Amino acid sequence: MQTSSSKILNLAIFAICSSFLSQTASASIIIDNFTIAQTVAIPPAALATGRALDSGADTFLGGDREILVERSAGSANSVTVGSGQLDFVTATTGRTEILYDGASADAILAAFNAAPDSYTLGLNLSGFDRFQVTAGTTNSSIPLTVILYNSATKYLTGQVTLNTAALTTQTTSTIFFSSFVATGDTSANILQNVGAIAIQLNGAYTNTSGGDARLTSMSFLEAPPAAATPEPATLSIVGLALMGGLSFARKYRV
Repeated sequence: MQTSSSKILNLAIFAICSSFLSQTASASIIIDNFTIAQTVAIPPAALATGRALDSGADTFLGGDREILVERSAGSANSVTVGSGQLDFVTATTGRTEILYDGASADAILAAFNAAPDSYTLGLNLSGFDRFQVTAGTTNSSIPLTVILYNSATKYLTGQVTLNTAALTTQTTSTIFFSSFVATGDTSANILQNVGAIAIQLNGAYTNTSGGDARLTSMSFLEAPPAAATPEPATLSIVGLALMGGLSFARKYRV
């Protein structure tokens, strides 16, 4: 039969663990898991641009995803999205831009690096500290650029290099907001109201080494809390447990 002291000790352990977990857990905002299918045709002429509007079933951030693709070499004819991946097809060199602006009725971007046509996400990232992407590539050193827009003139820009041995070799890369470069305003002000997000994947656009990449998820992660410090109530329980344990030891000491 469990003694009162052991019950108090178990309660103390439970309280400490619960307090620790509640202070160390970090929230996330999923940008895209690439489960909603889209296909973007790459035009036959090099340096031409193919475009696709958002898909009919919108489950990604803001309910809207627009994709541009531009090729510089190769013969493959599409970028495909679906079944948990965005796949920049084999044997094609070029670049892809994915835009999330929260306004599916708006027209798609006219050109790469153009300012978004809408800023309606209304995303507050002030409690978050990083962008995270899981991807595989067949080409080393493919840069992925993330732009967080407050407006056409106020935005943050960050970049990470994707580099794995194969498309199926998925690794997770992180860009901390502290490394983003701010334009037009402070980082803190921009993060308080992010209206649009652009993801730019440059698949070796300036050479012919190939630009194959496969993205499987993108998200924002909340900043981890400060080192966990037990609350007064938790400390009281710990004290009771220790007192009970000492009393139990004295009573049954041989």
